[in-house]
Amino acid sequence: MPGRRRADASHGRLFLVGFALVTIVSLWLTSAQMSRALAPATEETRQTICTSLSLLAGSLAFLLGVGGWLLLRNERLLSASEAWHRSLVAQALVGMFVCEDGRFRFVNRRIAEILGYQPEELLGEQLLTVIHPDHRQLAARMVERCEAGEGSPTSQELKFITKRGELGWVDLSLSVMPEDPEKCVMVNAVDITERKRAGERLRQRLAVEEAVAETSNDLLCPEGADLHKVLQRLGEAMEVSRAHIFLLRDGGTRVDNTHEWCARGVSPQKRNRQDLDTSLLPWLMDMLARGENIIIPDVEALPDGAAAERDLFRQHNVRSLIRVPICSTGEEVIGFIGFDDAHGCRDWHAEDVQALRLVAEILGSHWDRERAEAALLEQKEMLQAVTTLSADTTFVMDEDGRYVEAFSHTQTAMGAPVHQVIGRLMDEVLPEDLAHRLLATIRKTIETNARQSTDYQLTVEAQERWFEGRTAVMSAATGEKALVILTCRDITLQKQAEGYLQLSERKFRAFTEQSLHPVWVVQGQEIAYCNYAMSIQLGLDSTDDAIGTDLQDVVCEEMWPGIAEKLSSLTAGESEAQRMLIKFSALPGRELWHDVQFARIEYEGGPAVLATSQDITEIKTLMEELNAERLHDSLTGLYNRRYFNDVVVREMQHSDRYGVPMSLLMLDIDSFKSVNDTHGHLVGDDVLQAVAEVLQKYIRGADIPIRFGGDEFLVVMHNATAAAAEATALRLANGLIEYLQERSAAGELPDDVHTLVWISGGAATYEPGSGQSLDDVLFRADERMYAHKKENKRRRARSEKLPTEQHRTG
Repeated sequence: MPGRRRADASHGRLFLVGFALVTIVSLWLTSAQMSRALAPATEETRQTICTSLSLLAGSLAFLLGVGGWLLLRNERLLSASEAWHRSLVAQALVGMFVCEDGRFRFVNRRIAEILGYQPEELLGEQLLTVIHPDHRQLAARMVERCEAGEGSPTSQELKFITKRGELGWVDLSLSVMPEDPEKCVMVNAVDITERKRAGERLRQRLAVEEAVAETSNDLLCPEGADLHKVLQRLGEAMEVSRAHIFLLRDGGTRVDNTHEWCARGVSPQKRNRQDLDTSLLPWLMDMLARGENIIIPDVEALPDGAAAERDLFRQHNVRSLIRVPICSTGEEVIGFIGFDDAHGCRDWHAEDVQALRLVAEILGSHWDRERAEAALLEQKEMLQAVTTLSADTTFVMDEDGRYVEAFSHTQTAMGAPVHQVIGRLMDEVLPEDLAHRLLATIRKTIETNARQSTDYQLTVEAQERWFEGRTAVMSAATGEKALVILTCRDITLQKQAEGYLQLSERKFRAFTEQSLHPVWVVQGQEIAYCNYAMSIQLGLDSTDDAIGTDLQDVVCEEMWPGIAEKLSSLTAGESEAQRMLIKFSALPGRELWHDVQFARIEYEGGPAVLATSQDITEIKTLMEELNAERLHDSLTGLYNRRYFNDVVVREMQHSDRYGVPMSLLMLDIDSFKSVNDTHGHLVGDDVLQAVAEVLQKYIRGADIPIRFGGDEFLVVMHNATAAAAEATALRLANGLIEYLQERSAAGELPDDVHTLVWISGGAATYEPGSGQSLDDVLFRADERMYAHKKENKRRRARSEKLPTEQHRTG
């Protein structure tokens, strides 16, 4: 390590200085000893010896100087080399760090960038703190083996966690630093996060393509497919929270979640996604209607125009989603398929959208094929029923009137069994005049290429019977002769029924004309017939004046859509009878209520509706008066406690359904007893009526004012918080004082009434889906109201001590 190299150089310099000192001391001691030993010697000998010693000392000094110079030179070269290597490592594109005792001792800039830290933040930190928990044990074993010198330098791909908590991948190469007694581990780290993500994306892409291929095979096989398994296969391949299919119905006005798959741990939402009103999701349905893909990486980032959709997605715990329309062969949108992610935002790739689009096209083709097969089967069954169960007899005739082929399981309409007429001419089977008439009809059919029809009588088994013969040109001909289909139907009973019907109609008219109850017939939406009793109800002088009257012109406007729907259902044969209450407004200033019974009939050759009704105007008026008395307070005209018990529970259900809060504002008239004691109960009643008038003036149109009992009132406020409701209470109190002052100034109330009373209000909010009971919300509102009532009492007590009246708050 760099520090250790500097320490080794310092040790070398100390060793060289010590060696020089020891050498000098040794030469001095040797010189002194030899001087004593050579004292008796001659001066020449002593000079020779001293010279030799001087040369020896000089040589040693020279050697020491050269050694010192070399040592200093090597130290400078070592420092320059160390600085160069440090700069190279710091600027390397590969992450590099040195680990000692499991802690960072050195890190370069690149490894700090990979981990999202500053280099100084990592020094001294444990290596395992940045390793993903799944790989910490593996990383610890790698470091231990490397420090123990087991095997060659090791390499391993590991997951790590950045400072911001993001997941990444690195390829670590570990080796022990050479000639390092402390066995520090040197690590090279290559960021392979993008490579891993690309590989994971490729794996997911292959899984999605395989799922799409399997889905295509399943949906195109004759046996059909389990759509839940299809969604499971796609959802698992895409790694989403939910996969689902929605189908439109009722002309695109409603949509249902028909199939759903949820990942483990994700709550199903299919039950909450039934019978949705598409008009409440305009942004979503508009894009689907245009055949566009809907890709939402983040639900919270939806535009303001998609506020309803954003609220719905939040309610169903959807954070990110994709929707792709499912279209029929005629490009009509019949539904959509989609994925939800309930865990967080997500970037949907173009390949995901393309795969889902392909599945949507396969589903559209699948359902088109199913509908076509169902229609083909229905036609096949219908044809089989016509040929095997129909009482009609069908012949294939040529232009000469020869029977080519016959289809019937009953006695032929030609007066002979089927097998006896095949190959014979018509005039050989039928009476001459009838044969000529039918042959003329056949030839006219060929000439005009148009269907023809004729009725005829024929004696069959000694009975006179009526038949209807219908002809049509076949699409193919045999040889040079054109072929015609002749269908004969026995209409004897129909002819008899027509006679009976004419008789019955005469009886019907005689009966209805004398009936005291209105009887009328509607065709389309016009009155085709009515009796005298009905014409009186319409304010007309005769029944002839009523014929042709548009029913829409004589009934109450808001009731017409419901009436039109019932008439249409009856005329189309969807139902045989209906009953409803209808309010007529034919006469100006007069409204009549009728209890009407509708029935489908045939009238003058077309479908119609017969209506018999009873005038219940007096009963209806009486019931409305009784109901108003039952639900309204007789003194103030406001709704009463009974109305609250009947209606407010439904209002709480409305809040749950649409996700909007509802607040209950409880109001009490302070010191109301003093009004009764001072001025009597009649003035007290006037004050209660004044409170009711102020309530209706200051609350919103959608709020519901209720006299709860005595001097207590309650207001049901939709989409309002408790704080907003209590602010309304303050406005009501001030408004009441102003109104009482006006009434006193007009001489309608005593002068001091406005000084005796005040309104205290407290509110509580019912949060949608909170599971609170009505009693809980009422109790909290009541507590708040009494708290304000006590505070107002203290304020009044303080204000009475002052010489002038003080402004009061509630």
